[in-house]
Amino acid sequence: MEWPGITTTGLLYGAALGYFLFRLQEQRQRLRTLHREFELQVAALRHHYKNLAIGISGFSNRIKRKLGDLPECEALERDMLVLDDASHRLSQTLGEELQFLKALTSDSLNPAPGDIYPLLKYAIRDLMSLRFKEKDLRVEINGQPLEAEQEPMIFPFEPYSMEVTLQNILSNAMKYADYIQVGVAQEGGMVQIEVRDNGPGVEVDRLKQDLLTPRERKPESSHLGLEVTLHLLEKCGGRLSVWSEPGAGAVFTLQFPT
Repeated sequence: MEWPGITTTGLLYGAALGYFLFRLQEQRQRLRTLHREFELQVAALRHHYKNLAIGISGFSNRIKRKLGDLPECEALERDMLVLDDASHRLSQTLGEELQFLKALTSDSLNPAPGDIYPLLKYAIRDLMSLRFKEKDLRVEINGQPLEAEQEPMIFPFEPYSMEVTLQNILSNAMKYADYIQVGVAQEGGMVQIEVRDNGPGVEVDRLKQDLLTPRERKPESSHLGLEVTLHLLEKCGGRLSVWSEPGAGAVFTLQFPT
């Protein structure tokens, strides 16, 4: 008399499993669709940026040609040089941003061997000269001044996503501190980049909870930058660890496979 009951139970479990697999397949298809839509949006954005850069460059060139028909004017020529330089820098910046968007939307990164120090120094100087121009910052690399030469540290990485990763971590340190120590070392098949600051510190448990709990982020949120960093680290097989004590600063450590 138990056999029909077992059969009914089996059917119920089978139906539940079938529904679960159906929903799983449905969610996978939805994720594929969303990913494809995101890729299309990024492609459209890249096309728009490219046209914008071409338009600005063309406008700059037309002005330069017209200046040739006008009497010499030192101030006007100086302004034209500023416009021309801004046009080139904008085109370069847009090109770098497009490369980053391409890396961000790809399933994996395409690393190539390179020395990390030139990119690291560029990321630091870029932040200090633009975003933190008005702040008195002291940054050292391996216990030496920023300008000091370093022995090359060569390993495979994708430069555009690496620059974003470094700047996200460095900008957090520069925002809350005025003395940042960056250490680069190779240990156990991993390249380790440590960013130590003298700021007020962070609550590590709360930071971990915030990063793991989905919620709406403000565009300027430092957590948003860390989420992008974690996403990029996942793509390249890297890791991020954090140490901090209240009033004793924080240490963010990036690890990359060699």
